[in-house]
Amino acid sequence: MPFSRRVESPYVAPTAPMERPENLKLAGPARRDWRRYSVVHKITWPLRKARRLAFRARLFVPGLRERHILESMVGPVGAWDELQAYQLRVLQANGLRPEHRLLDIGCGPLQGGVAFIGYLAPGHYVGVDRSTRNLAAAYR
Repeated sequence: MPFSRRVESPYVAPTAPMERPENLKLAGPARRDWRRYSVVHKITWPLRKARRLAFRARLFVPGLRERHILESMVGPVGAWDELQAYQLRVLQANGLRPEHRLLDIGCGPLQGGVAFIGYLAPGHYVGVDRSTRNLAAAYR
């Protein structure tokens, strides 16, 4: 069966959910967002914000501007290559071979499509997306 193997994502959520400490008494909307008061959040939030700002600065670097625009269309900025390799690896693990044909519905700016086009035989990849902005970016 082609879908018998399971491939783990490198972006897996923690297995144990974070539990609210019993001594933390919050009321109103803060009750839902108790995590923002945790020590871990106070440390990781500034680091994530600094990373986002550093990646946003690529907009002003001539060689990296197009890459940044493409990455911001599909997911976490800075993970384009990892996600591309992951998508191809998942399909290969589930039985995709070069002679197969692939219809990619919602292909976006061909983040996975670039890897699929290189792997599949010529003419065996078709990408469809309703957003003209994504398709225009893919043609560049």
